[in-house]
Amino acid sequence: MEHLIVFDLGGVLVPRRHTLRELTTVMIRHANIQSRSNQGTQTTVPTIITDPFSFEAAYGRYRESYSLSMGPNDYFTTLCRAAGVQPTPELIAELEETDTRLCSTISDSVRNLLNHLNAIDQPWGVFSNAPRPVMEAVLRQDWVDGAAVTCFSPDLRFTKPHQGAFRRFEQAAAAAGHEYATLIYFDDRQANLEAAERRGWEAFPWRGVESVHQVLAPITSLRLAD
Repeated sequence: MEHLIVFDLGGVLVPRRHTLRELTTVMIRHANIQSRSNQGTQTTVPTIITDPFSFEAAYGRYRESYSLSMGPNDYFTTLCRAAGVQPTPELIAELEETDTRLCSTISDSVRNLLNHLNAIDQPWGVFSNAPRPVMEAVLRQDWVDGAAVTCFSPDLRFTKPHQGAFRRFEQAAAAAGHEYATLIYFDDRQANLEAAERRGWEAFPWRGVESVHQVLAPITSLRLAD
């Protein structure tokens, strides 16, 4: 029986680094620059200083829209307004670069895992809610060349855990020649795992590369690389 191993991106293949912390650092630095450029005139304290949770809430609140059709300029302008910082072109560009870089760079341990799957001819794919800039950054990287299927929310027109996203992944897998494969899915969000199980997938919480080996060893005879 053929198996297709399916990985989420953020929180799975790409570790959830301190994205919000780095974006906050960028915001505060630009707020300080803007304050100095006002040449001593009275300015209000940015919201991100007095209420940092408002920025974090905005980051999550609009992320689904960003992962579907909202453009980066609109998304990061919205975040700037939530942070109480003037959304200059320079700030928008730096926020997009920082967020895209952190959300698209895999760890060395994950790269080793994917290389091992490639070496034993075990098909795998990527299935992610990811904004278009992140999707495009991922698809430019060499590690994704080994993927049998890559599906991202901007092209799917759905975000997980909507069943439409899973249905369209299945269609993409069938088009890639894996119509009858058993889908083994790793995600860090319980709602997505439950949605996958409703489609008949075998779904497992991501707890690092070691947990992948534990799950796959009896299924695919996958062993740790020497």
